[in-house]
Amino acid sequence: MPHVAQRDLRPLPKRRRLNPAPIPPATVPQPSPFPTKKPAAGACATCHRALLAPLLCARCAAPTCAVCSRTCSAHTTSPPPTPLLSWSPTPTPSPAHSPRRLALALNAANTNANVPPAPAKRKKPRDEDDARCDVEGEGGEGGCGRTKHDDVL
Repeated sequence: MPHVAQRDLRPLPKRRRLNPAPIPPATVPQPSPFPTKKPAAGACATCHRALLAPLLCARCAAPTCAVCSRTCSAHTTSPPPTPLLSWSPTPTPSPAHSPRRLALALNAANTNANVPPAPAKRKKPRDEDDARCDVEGEGGEGGCGRTKHDDVL
């Protein structure tokens, strides 16, 4: 039998690129909305305690500890002015009420319905065994040891 050359099943080796990819331009960091005057990293801006976890005040965005975050004394920025109201003579139509909203409304007809009060539950008449166990258990362990399952027998 003549020997037939078989193709090697391994993948071909990759070729090296001669022109490397261009390096992307460096990005300039944007200024942050946080205050520029910061204390040492990891310290509260008010009491200067060392911080274990980074925590920023919700009002002034300064680094703060859990205690000082409750009592921020910084001035907040003023809210934007209220936009002018339109002078249209007719109000805009309101959307139709959904059935879900109607079910949740406090003034709906279903909340004002006359519903009879639920009947009061009656107390179970005391058993003689219960009375005897109460007397015996007063000075002992705090109970007679009877369980619900003892009544089933």
